[in-house]
Amino acid sequence: FGELGHEKYNEYATHIHSSGRHLLSIINDILDLSKVEAGKLEFDMAVVTLDKVMERAVAIVRGSGESSGVSIDVTDLSALPGLRASEQRLLQIFVNLLSNAVKFTADGGNVNVQAQSDGGDIVIMISDDGIGMTAAEIEQAMLPFTQVDSSLARRFEGTRLGLPLAKLLVEGHGGSLHMESEPGKGTVVSVRLPAISNQA
Repeated sequence: FGELGHEKYNEYATHIHSSGRHLLSIINDILDLSKVEAGKLEFDMAVVTLDKVMERAVAIVRGSGESSGVSIDVTDLSALPGLRASEQRLLQIFVNLLSNAVKFTADGGNVNVQAQSDGGDIVIMISDDGIGMTAAEIEQAMLPFTQVDSSLARRFEGTRLGLPLAKLLVEGHGGSLHMESEPGKGTVVSVRLPAISNQA
């Protein structure tokens, strides 16, 4: 297109940058998944507050443009007790879960985040009104590198590492991850983590 300054150059540079970031995220997820399974992933534990981590996660998902057309609403989490956790890994968990919820929710849909104390634990619930899944599809979605079915494989690209990696990272904090879903009625992902008062 001739000398620098043509608008097409900016468009192509944006596509190249976006593709590079996508490839890097896939590589990092594969490496982290391998490290977790081998017991080699480090958790830099410290006292963290859930509201600050969630605020950063939502900002990342919105800033990447992934949430375009989908609203993300977060209830007030400031009154919840702290967590002894790796802030970096918690952020990774919530970015993966939020990105996944947004990906499978149509434009104009909603993703909601709320949390509560429960028996010394904190339960974080990320819900959406997206396409939903059957029980068999949930089981398959927890396996790395799988697509739920061929139609989803064509509609939604990706290695499907987000959920398996998030589950392993949650378990690395002594917690658990549970999914409930129904086709056409959305999905709820519940993350249970021990609060400081419940940690040794």
